[in-house]
Amino acid sequence: MSKTAGGLKTWYVRDAQGNSLAVYDNANNKSNWREQQLYGSGRLGMWRPNLNLAVANGSSVWNSYGLKFFELSNHLGNVMAVINDIVYKGKGYGKLYDTAKGAAVGAYNWTTKTTWKQKGEDLKKAGTNPHTYEAAAAVLLTHKLGKMTGPLIADDVTLAVKDFESGGTKLVSSEMLAKYPNSKTFGLANEIFVAPTNEVNSLFSQGLTRSEIAAKLGIKDPLFLQGDLIRVDVKPDMLKNLGLRPTTGGEIGANAAFVPGGKTIGGITEGVVDGIPKQAPGVTVNKVKNY
Repeated sequence: MSKTAGGLKTWYVRDAQGNSLAVYDNANNKSNWREQQLYGSGRLGMWRPNLNLAVANGSSVWNSYGLKFFELSNHLGNVMAVINDIVYKGKGYGKLYDTAKGAAVGAYNWTTKTTWKQKGEDLKKAGTNPHTYEAAAAVLLTHKLGKMTGPLIADDVTLAVKDFESGGTKLVSSEMLAKYPNSKTFGLANEIFVAPTNEVNSLFSQGLTRSEIAAKLGIKDPLFLQGDLIRVDVKPDMLKNLGLRPTTGGEIGANAAFVPGGKTIGGITEGVVDGIPKQAPGVTVNKVKNY
């Protein structure tokens, strides 16, 4: 089956029993593979390849962390929490495999007729590490009914777009760009994180160092601190053309600093777009002075 909304056509592939198998769309006039459901004896969860099928296939990202989401269900089949395959080192034993834990993406409350999904802010309030099983469990034990945020819906997408009315900006270093000299885009061809231009401008106006800016944006790549600092500014219309959307944590570029909820670990709004063309109307590239 398929549906069309806002010029975007989405296809939902199902088996003979009606179980969802995969989701595709034609965003930016491309054939995009967005979701693939994972099954064993029953449903396990979801894989989000987010691929342009004209230039890549599933095998190219199957082993990438952060794209698979596994559902933890109770004896009634109700999903109680969702984790992904990004592991976080625990404390106490000193060996990763002794205490590695999956990242808690969401927690659910089934005490009412409505299912409520917890976003990053709720998980952060639950404990010191918003990604652990303990944090997800703490949400269920301590949150008051009626105070839980719902699943991602159209309003969330609209809000994300509204946050970028000033345009979007990507900060990179010349050393980071030097790793991919032949790339036609900034970042991966199918996804790259951006922040609102006005919020990036605010970081510079505060006189923050490059290390402090990296911390605010959740950037862990050590190359960000080397070479010239480059800002890539994208106008609002171009952001729309590049499929501006909220972050999910399933992006290939998501790292251990990722926090669900549309904000970086440093509190900066973030979104995702398809790869930003290096030469295109609506895209300007400048070296940041004194950095």
